[in-house]
Amino acid sequence: MSSLEFKPTRMELIALRRRLNLAQKGLKLLQEKQDALIMEFFAVIQKYKKLRESLLPVFKEAYFALANAEIEMGALKIERIAEGIPETVNVEVKFKNVMGVLVPVIETKIENIRRPYSLTDTSIYLETVSENFSQLLPAIIKLAEVSATIIKLSEEIKRIRRRVNVLEKIIIPTLNNAISYIKFYLEEREREDLFRVKRIKKKLERRSYP
Repeated sequence: MSSLEFKPTRMELIALRRRLNLAQKGLKLLQEKQDALIMEFFAVIQKYKKLRESLLPVFKEAYFALANAEIEMGALKIERIAEGIPETVNVEVKFKNVMGVLVPVIETKIENIRRPYSLTDTSIYLETVSENFSQLLPAIIKLAEVSATIIKLSEEIKRIRRRVNVLEKIIIPTLNNAISYIKFYLEEREREDLFRVKRIKKKLERRSYP
């Protein structure tokens, strides 16, 4: 809205003032929502960092055990064992409303199954790998949920920021300029009308007194 068409009339002035009032109220509401979303965004960021940091030691232990298992058993045997493990995770994605933003909620159901290998003919490290990654799986899914929430909140904050910028830098200044112009125009016209009335009055007075 870089330009605005209007007629310099009192009715138009009233209409523009109403539009300005609505725009200012809308701007305030958007700014309040933006501030609230930013607070929520940083809270979720902190949640993501804590969750990620809690996973790092388990990841380190899991990959250390995996490296040792590969040394003792060979990578090919471990790959064959991994291929024989059936899918054990059922994932359902739902959504919840966070200040008008739909963010994902990932519900998981992990089935306990019998491992397709014997502890007697495999490395002890393989059991450590299995336990660690079983522990990591729900946490990784939770991390994905939090990460998706961060993306959704970030997108909404950007969208609101664009609307705030349009109101602050284009719509409200344009309305203010239009209102100022109409006020100036009407004031000038009133002065001209007043001057014209005075001239007519003087002419009539001169005619009345020859």
